[in-house]
This record gives sequence, structure tokens and C-alpha cells, in this order.
Amino acid sequence: MEFKLFFENEEAKNAFKPKLKLFGADAERVTTSEMQDVLSELQAIFRDSIPNMELVQSIASKQDHGDVDILILSNPQLKEILYQKLGNRLISFSKNGNITSILFDSHKIKKKVHVDFISSSNVEDLESKRVYYALNDVSAIVGIVAKKLHFKYGTEGIFKRFQDKKGIWHDVPISKNLYDGMKILGFDLAKYSNIKNHADIIDFIASNPMVDSNFFGINNMVSRDRRMLGARVGLDYLIDKLVNMNIRQSIVDEDHFFKLYFNQKYMEVERAKQAIDVQQYKISNKYNGQWIMSNFNLLPGRQIGMILKALSDHYGENLENAAEAEVVQFVKRFI
Repeated sequence: MEFKLFFENEEAKNAFKPKLKLFGADAERVTTSEMQDVLSELQAIFRDSIPNMELVQSIASKQDHGDVDILILSNPQLKEILYQKLGNRLISFSKNGNITSILFDSHKIKKKVHVDFISSSNVEDLESKRVYYALNDVSAIVGIVAKKLHFKYGTEGIFKRFQDKKGIWHDVPISKNLYDGMKILGFDLAKYSNIKNHADIIDFIASNPMVDSNFFGINNMVSRDRRMLGARVGLDYLIDKLVNMNIRQSIVDEDHFFKLYFNQKYMEVERAKQAIDVQQYKISNKYNGQWIMSNFNLLPGRQIGMILKALSDHYGENLENAAEAEVVQFVKRFI
């Protein structure tokens, strides 16, 4: 009831804002039952060409959906297959990275439905996306927590974020298993498995001893996370509740659970961080920061470090002997 009132208030507040959905008012909302019908309809149409289709798991209490999210294994001919099999039932098409979106005329439920096909390159990648996209806004909030603890949590797995001596940030891979990622970030997997509604999501986040309400303050978020607010009413509601709960961290060591549950992997990551600091920037005496600033009229700062890293990555120990004209053209790509 509380979320329903919040939703209605937000709907009224945002009534005159531009629609952010890809297909706007052309896409009709569907119930959970209708979503299952759309899946079975598409499975019948594409049984030979896209054999493995599954719905992204949504929270049980959500019975009304603006689109239908379907996980599939990648197919390089996906666009051609969609047009061939659906014909004039494919009303609109759009592609953004690994997500292919269509506006589809469903005969089974007699609605025009927004369907997102979320492609994975292999079974391991599919499992990561299965967890990441599940339960609506959970991963968005876990991702915010991850950033505050200097981790990266996304569809490719969990990484440790590390700033080297030059001020450049690196993402050191830990695991593709996002359940491991949640444990590293201090979340209770038993609570995660019992999520059925927004109250359960709030309990799942708030019970983490590494979480602090300050993480979710609008001025403390990175711009990418701020852009999500206002576009997703459910996420707005959750963030609002978490801020007002005034939660305070009881464990401040960001690597506490990483060391507790995956100590061997933690040590591997620590060694990788040391190797980056020691070896990553073996730069030549000739093509150094001063040479870059003089030749390209740049000021000292982060950009210089990024260019030095790119030179080291590209040329390695051969940089000293590289032709200057070639190095100049290479550096121009980063300016």
C-alpha cells in the first residue's frame, strides 16, 4: 500500500515530463500472466532459430510491466531472424549493445508489446545476466553500494576498483559469479532468495553492515546513477526509503567480506594491484610526460597519465625504439 501511494504521487509529479520508454505510448503494459503468454508465443515462433529463451525474474508482487525482458544466447543473425519470422508483426526495432528491443504485435494477448532480448555470448555470461537483471531494481542498488566500496558490480561480474600511483583507475577482475559478488559486498544471500516485494528489497539492502544511507544521497552518487532516478519509479521509492532510514555502517573495511569468504582471491587481487603499480608504467626516457605536454600543448593532469598508460600497453618495452611520427599519430587518438 505504501509503495502504491508513492507510485501514484510520483506519477502525478512526473505527468508532464517526456516519456522515457523506448516505444512510448505505442507499447501497451502487460500483466505477469500476459508476460508468460508472450514468452510462450515467441518460443513457438522461434523454436528452431532461438531455442533458449527465458524471462528475467521480476519480484512476485509486481503484476504490471512496461516491457518483457527475455534472456537469450547471442545470435549474429538475430535482426534478420526477427524480421523474417515476425514479418509485419514486428512494428519497431532498436539495438543498444547486447539488448535488442522490438515492438511486437502479440496475437496471443492482442497487444503491442515492448520486448527486450538480452543476449549473452555463452552460458557463463548468461548466468551473470540472469542474476544481474533479476528482481527489478536490486542490481541497480547493489551497484551503487559496490561503487562506494570501490568494487564494480555488473553484467560481466564483480571487479575490485583500484587507483594506481598515477591516479588511473583499474578494474581488477574477481569473479563472474554475482552471488559471490553479493557476498563480497556484505549482502545476505538468504535474504536475497526470499525477495518478493519492495519491503524485502529494503530489508536486504539495509541489513548489510557495510551499507550507509549516505551512499544514496543524490549528491553522493555518480552521474550515471543520478540519471536513473526519475526514470524508474520503483528505484526512486527504494532510494528514498534507504536515505530516510539513516543507516550507518558498522563495518568500514571495504574488503572485510572479501577477505572473510574469498581470502585466496583477495590475495591474488592484492598482488595484481602491486604488479600494476610496479610494472604498468615502464615508460621510455624519450616518450615521457614532458614530451607529451610539449608536443601536444597539454597541461599536467590525469590525461597525461592515461596517455602514458596507453603507450605502455601498446608498445611495451619497444616504446623507446618506436618512430616518433608513429608515436605522435598514436597519441593523437587520445586527445
